[in-house]
Amino acid sequence: MKSILYFAIGVSFFGAQVFTINLGFFQLSLYRIAVLALLFLYVVNSARMEKGHYKLDEHAPNRYSVYMMVTWLIYAVLNIFWMRDLGNYARNLYFLGSGIFGVVMCSKLLRTRQDIRKALNIVNLGILLQGLIGWYEVIFRTYRFISQQNIDYYSAVTDRIPIAMQGNPNDFATLMLVGFFIAIICRTLTERKYRVFYTLCMVNCAVLLILTQSRANIIGFILGLGVLIVLSKKVRWLLPLGLVSLVYFVPDITQSMRELLHFNFTSGYGSDVVRLNLIKNGFIFLTQTFGLGVGAGQIESWMATQAMYYTKGIVNMHNWWMEILTAYGIGIFMGYLIFYGKYIRDMWRRMHQGINKDYRMAVAMIAVFAGFAIGAVSSSSNITAEWLWMFFGVAIAYQGLPVKIQRNEGGNA
Repeated sequence: MKSILYFAIGVSFFGAQVFTINLGFFQLSLYRIAVLALLFLYVVNSARMEKGHYKLDEHAPNRYSVYMMVTWLIYAVLNIFWMRDLGNYARNLYFLGSGIFGVVMCSKLLRTRQDIRKALNIVNLGILLQGLIGWYEVIFRTYRFISQQNIDYYSAVTDRIPIAMQGNPNDFATLMLVGFFIAIICRTLTERKYRVFYTLCMVNCAVLLILTQSRANIIGFILGLGVLIVLSKKVRWLLPLGLVSLVYFVPDITQSMRELLHFNFTSGYGSDVVRLNLIKNGFIFLTQTFGLGVGAGQIESWMATQAMYYTKGIVNMHNWWMEILTAYGIGIFMGYLIFYGKYIRDMWRRMHQGINKDYRMAVAMIAVFAGFAIGAVSSSSNITAEWLWMFFGVAIAYQGLPVKIQRNEGGNA
């Protein structure tokens, strides 16, 4: 089963782009085949094994994280009693269900640091392959994995923007944001002779992220990098030096960043105003459903028919946090916030209790969660990002590992 899980992690980056079987009502991709195989084997093995074989340790630090995800899925199933759009409900429930099942399987099967290391290396490889496709698009301005409408647009614009198999620049930027910190973790866990490779992976993700011009993800990257520098004792002194060097050697960096990160809420029809209006509509929908949420996959139909504020025809929330709140209600949203905060708290404790590699890995996990908190407001919806669910699964599995408190190596990172 563990080998199938590793396979699922690896192919989660490619969606239905590489291989798919068209069943008419459903596209059966490699990832979905792997998930179905995992589900089948889990059911069979659970029936054959003694009771409690796959049960989580009742004292495991990740127990709340796993149960929160399962509760989220159960609540989404119950949304059927007040959903309006059956097609979108079924589609959303599939992505949520397969994603949360992947999270649970990671916590049940990845039980050692070697398991986590192997899984993270697979994640890094998947992100690297997406990055190479991104460079192909930047160099040749040829897009092979996006819709014809997007091909026509991005082939004509002056800027060379990478997208790969992620559908749009924002989703690709989120992938590169996470990938940067994954490469840092892999570099921490590998032998010294391989660290140059992971350093190049870090640079690759950072450059491609900037090329996407995705503002929220760039801000998230800056925040995550700042957290990493502040918490990593050996490199903390590089922060002021790096800022001074950046301004000195790249004189127009301030102006370039100001233009890129400029937000305009005065124009009644600009993208920033539309995003703000989407949020306003989300709060209205939340009050109209008495805090229960409109239901899984229902935001689009509500936004199309009941929006009080102008959204320029856009019906996706384009904000991970508001998507959870508007669709699943206050209860699930608060549970998710607790999960997020508890995860960062557990990594903080691991920083102060663990040996070198645990320390550095915990710092990088805090950094990626901090960066994603901002970057997550860029994509139209993260529910369908299969790779993101697998990343959360590996991260939560690591949360469940016991802390190694003995000091086998040198001082802290």
